[in-house]
This record gives sequence, structure tokens and C-alpha cells, in this order.
Amino acid sequence: MEQIVTIIILVFSAALVVRMTVVVMLIKKGVYMRNFKARNRITDQIDVIEQSSSALTDAEVALFEKNRIVLHLLDLAESARTSPDPDAVDHARSRLAVYEERLRELDAIAETAHRREPA
Repeated sequence: MEQIVTIIILVFSAALVVRMTVVVMLIKKGVYMRNFKARNRITDQIDVIEQSSSALTDAEVALFEKNRIVLHLLDLAESARTSPDPDAVDHARSRLAVYEERLRELDAIAETAHRREPA
């Protein structure tokens, strides 16, 4: 019976030695974190990067939509200029009034995204 207990203790001791050896090797390679502070710091940096990425994506979408609106307004202005229909100019002006509000919203989105970006 004592031999079985001794063997079990030796097996557990060997397992602990192997585990500690693996942990030390992983720490030296930089894969295993020694403490939670370093892990939390890296997690915080990942969160900052994700927020920055989200802010840049929002700004990119806003700029793309602004570009699309401006191109559409240029097409409307060109068609109103060359159209014999007198209502074409009024139509272009009404579209401009609608788009002006949306452009202000997009500017606010881009500004918010710029403010969220870390320094």
C-alpha cells in the first residue's frame, strides 16, 4: 500500500515538474504571461485598437457616402443645366436641400469617429 502511495506521489511530482518546465519555456518564448497585469494591459491595448478600427470604419463609410452624394448632386446639376425642362433646376435644388441635412449628419459621424480615435 505504501508503494502505491509513493508511486502516486512520484507521478504527481513528475507531472508538476513537467508542467513547470513547459511554463518556464513558454515564458521565455513570450507566449505565456507571467502575471495578470501584463495580460490586462494587452487586453486594454486590443480594446483601444478595436475602437480605433471601428472609428476609422465609421469615418470611411461616412466619407464614401458623402462622395456618392456629391457625385449624384453633380450629375443632377449637369442634367438640370442641359435640360430644357424648367422644373429640373427646382428638382436639383430640392435634392440639394435634402442632401445638405444628410451631409451635416455625415460630417458629425466623421467628427465623432475622429474624436474617438486614440492619440
